[in-house]
Amino acid sequence: MSAFWAEVWQVARGLATRPAFVFVTVLTLGLGIGANTAIFSAVDALLLKDLPYPESDRLVMLWADGTERGFAKQDIVNPGVLLEWERSLSTIESIAGIDTWDTTLTQEEGVAMVRGARVTWRFFETLGVPLARGRAFTQAEDVENGPRVVIASHEFWQRELGGDPNVLGSSVTLNAQPWTVVGVLPPDFNAPTQLGAKLFKPFQGATDPEQGFFLPVIARLKPGVSIEQADADLDAIQASLAAEYHSLRQLSGYVQPLQELLVQGVSRQLLVLLGATFLVLLIACANIANLLLARAVSRARELAIRSAIGASRSRIMRQVLIESTLLSLLGMFVGVGLAWFGMMWIAMALPASLADTTSLGIDLRVMGFALMIALSTGLVAGSVPAWLASRREVSETLRSGGRGSSGDRGGQRMRAVLVAGTFALALALTVSAGLFLKSLTRILDVDPGFKPDGVLTFALNLPDTRYPDTDALRVVHDELLERFSSIPGVENVGFSSTLPMSDLITDTGTAIEGVPLDGNPLRTWYSRVSSGYLETLEVPLLRGRDFNASDRADGACVVLATETYVERYLGSRDPLETRVILSPNSSAISCEIVGLYGDLRFNGLSTPPDPTLYLPTSRFANRQFFVVMRTKGDELALLPVVRNALAEVDPGLAIWVPTPMENLVNESVRTPRQVAALVGAFALLSLLLAASGVYGVVSYNVSARTREFGVRTALGANQFDILRLVLVGGLWLVGIGMAAGVALTAVFGQLLSNMLYEVEPFDLQVFSSVSMLLVLAALLAMMVPARRAARVQPIEALRYE
Repeated sequence: MSAFWAEVWQVARGLATRPAFVFVTVLTLGLGIGANTAIFSAVDALLLKDLPYPESDRLVMLWADGTERGFAKQDIVNPGVLLEWERSLSTIESIAGIDTWDTTLTQEEGVAMVRGARVTWRFFETLGVPLARGRAFTQAEDVENGPRVVIASHEFWQRELGGDPNVLGSSVTLNAQPWTVVGVLPPDFNAPTQLGAKLFKPFQGATDPEQGFFLPVIARLKPGVSIEQADADLDAIQASLAAEYHSLRQLSGYVQPLQELLVQGVSRQLLVLLGATFLVLLIACANIANLLLARAVSRARELAIRSAIGASRSRIMRQVLIESTLLSLLGMFVGVGLAWFGMMWIAMALPASLADTTSLGIDLRVMGFALMIALSTGLVAGSVPAWLASRREVSETLRSGGRGSSGDRGGQRMRAVLVAGTFALALALTVSAGLFLKSLTRILDVDPGFKPDGVLTFALNLPDTRYPDTDALRVVHDELLERFSSIPGVENVGFSSTLPMSDLITDTGTAIEGVPLDGNPLRTWYSRVSSGYLETLEVPLLRGRDFNASDRADGACVVLATETYVERYLGSRDPLETRVILSPNSSAISCEIVGLYGDLRFNGLSTPPDPTLYLPTSRFANRQFFVVMRTKGDELALLPVVRNALAEVDPGLAIWVPTPMENLVNESVRTPRQVAALVGAFALLSLLLAASGVYGVVSYNVSARTREFGVRTALGANQFDILRLVLVGGLWLVGIGMAAGVALTAVFGQLLSNMLYEVEPFDLQVFSSVSMLLVLAALLAMMVPARRAARVQPIEALRYE
């Protein structure tokens, strides 16, 4: 062992005499290892680590699969269905539902909105999370009109309740009513599907299996139960329920691992980024192998002398491998440092629902990954140079003076193969970046259907204690509209139950009056809006009118339709002479279409518009809704005035999440924009590495052929001839690599096809542009050694000999 460490020390001393070589090698490896480490930290945090709940692999989501109806595979259910599942499913240990509950908190300093959730009584038991203080809800509390009790998050307890150790049994004023605190959650707890909730109350909802489908369901499987077994169990229960309840017909069961649900929006992007960084690392490995090959040639005489005095081939191989491994370990430390900066960029690419709750950092697992990558890189990059160095004939090397002019043919071929390989990988990665960039451009060119600039939006929650019924809600709606409209600087105001670009819109079933349903109701998205809402967003009115003061709850039911609804469901019928039926299978309501509007993008720019109806808040009043205001100046500058106007109507109300509408549009494309930027950065890095690789090979070849260039010049070749000779030789390698990269590019394009928007996997424009870019980069890299070769004089060639 002491001899081995002595050899390591000897290699380290030798590297210390070549600082430029060490700097270039370590930086190259650091970039490759750093990129991989940064992406792996995100993959590890989101895809590999268990969720922060005990035995989280047993946590699943239970859905009603509505694909047979033409609805979603992840369709929500209601409390009645949850109770039926709880009574009948034999594969689950416990089950719970969770729903949104945003409330107002009243304190001495004023009123503020608080994000909360309402949960069924076994929710915390299902997650396996013990409370830090107090107790969970009881079954007796989870009934209609049950006691007003809440469980506070650790953050809420510290920030709003002052960390009072006697908090249990104390009272907080929520929605203008006293609520008793019965428990406090542990630090860093986050409720799945309701990330960021600060307060939890018992569900206390109606349990009719036919009404109100709005509830996501979480369950914990019994030990040893597989997803497939649970899925079959849920399917069987759904079949029996469908025979009993009309609203549950053609709804099968779907069991989904909870972790899969939470990361389903980013898992594919992360794996693509991990693949991109792996390609960068392969290119870095090829470059380091080239550098080590060149170094082995420069040390050929030294290694030959070692062999002549008794060093075995295995020892020479070991020496080169130790050298490459030491360089890789140094590159690892540089890479880990670079990974810190990469993690900040990756965090920006995560959706808001994950960005606020996912902590990326360097822990033992990430360090272990970096060490594994470093050691593997050192062995891979050093194995070929080590093998070639050990195979050199001692006598031939000594006779040639150690220059390797004739004995390095194997090394030359290997360097050529490595350069061609780097360009094949660089082509595939750069084309992938081009596809993402073109896809992002196409997304940004999509018309969202409205004009977001100058629009302020915020949410309001009207508590049932002060607004107990639909009549009270309609009155305050009218008061708020009138008061907000009178604010100087406000051009238009409207209310809506949903917002564009927010993924909040829900669906229902409709029918066309006079047209028998051929099977299932027509899947329709809907939003409850006030008059002026669509005008505020400047959604184009194609025909008819908006809602107005005559559209009251005691009058005829009217709705507004979108272009996609008419095209998909009405065919050649005149929409303004057509009536639609809402909820045709239960409480059917016949409504007249009085206006036809352009489509809005509710689920992001890249998602096609869905058939949508707008229902009037004058008839379908909602307790929680969004306000949209078109302003003449800075949207956020109006907030103090808006808050004062709100207080004049009801001082117990508070504004929730005020946001310029442009921010919602930008947020909807944040992930594709950041993914395109990251892949583009990796592609640029691969391009630089490939160019440096071809520079190194051409530069080495120029040095090895100095005598040849001098002789050619002496025989009459001019500088252009020498320049062309060098460039053609280098471009030949680039061409071979790019030809090999075509097949790799086609494979990558197919793998990325589901992530692209209106872009073909093999886009000729992108491919040709990238190819020209790579050729240009190669020419620029080769120009310096080519110009050096062109300036070689015959006398220099003689001196070289």
